[in-house]
Amino acid sequence: MAAVNETTGRRAWRGLPMGFVVGRYFVYVIVGLLAIVLWAQLALKGMLRSGEVYAADYGSEHVEEVLQRLAAQSEFDPEAIPSAYWYLLVDEKGNELASDLGDEYSILRSVAESLKGTTSFPGWYVEELPRYYDIWGSAVHHYRYARLDNGTIVLLAYQNLPQYATRELRDSRPNVLVQLGWTCVGAGAALIVGVGAWAAHVISRKLRLAVEAAARIEASDLDSPVGRSNVRQVNDLLAAMERMRAALRETLDARWRAEEERRETVTQLAHELKTPLTVVSANAELLARGEATGPDAEAAAAAVVDAARELDDCASRIMSAAFE
Repeated sequence: MAAVNETTGRRAWRGLPMGFVVGRYFVYVIVGLLAIVLWAQLALKGMLRSGEVYAADYGSEHVEEVLQRLAAQSEFDPEAIPSAYWYLLVDEKGNELASDLGDEYSILRSVAESLKGTTSFPGWYVEELPRYYDIWGSAVHHYRYARLDNGTIVLLAYQNLPQYATRELRDSRPNVLVQLGWTCVGAGAALIVGVGAWAAHVISRKLRLAVEAAARIEASDLDSPVGRSNVRQVNDLLAAMERMRAALRETLDARWRAEEERRETVTQLAHELKTPLTVVSANAELLARGEATGPDAEAAAAAVVDAARELDDCASRIMSAAFE
């Protein structure tokens, strides 16, 4: 509901609700987070399109093709294995011949141990080992192996995650999705902090009128109106402060008028005191010098008494005026 303007009698716009002012920053955060997620998707698509990254299903889609290519080689060539796979080459006794696993533990070595003494592979053979799995890099590894023509066995492991197209990047960086995820988290946190700081600045600016009005009232400047903002709740606060300013102004004006009236009364009574003081002073001097005798002395004494009564009356009126 709009407030009524006391000057024009028309309904005045009270301003936007504070919920709308604050709520729009939540909208900014949501839109920003969606933009960050969209950027991550576009970045991943760009890396896939450029060949910098293998698709998540590359390992499962090409594992048999890679194993067939390895089986056809006269000598094992690790360059023929895409970086979407980790490999382990063992001889017929299960001894490790080549690997890109480094020194860290891998269940591939456990798989190799289980294959020791296996001789039932005619030519090359591809076998999936569904019971061999572990969580490595926060993703399930799948394992396949094949016996090569020279009698060695190659084991491959892969994840259903995008992988860098070079082993250097794959082994030196977190997974692509992990990198993009942490980038999104960092960007999201920066967005929330930035929007929060912006919202705090805007809301404090909306409240600045109230702060300035309070400072003016504290400095006894009651002539300047408080003003208005474009936020409803802030306007309610400003309206209350305006009523307080007007009430204080009216109270001070009434007090000032009372003080003026009191000063005028005291001034008038001070003038009235001069006459009886003059009478008392003059007659007291006559009596003191002994110049008034007989009837004149009686008249002088009577004049002093009357003047004293007037002085007493004036003193009572002054006291009354002082404590009104």
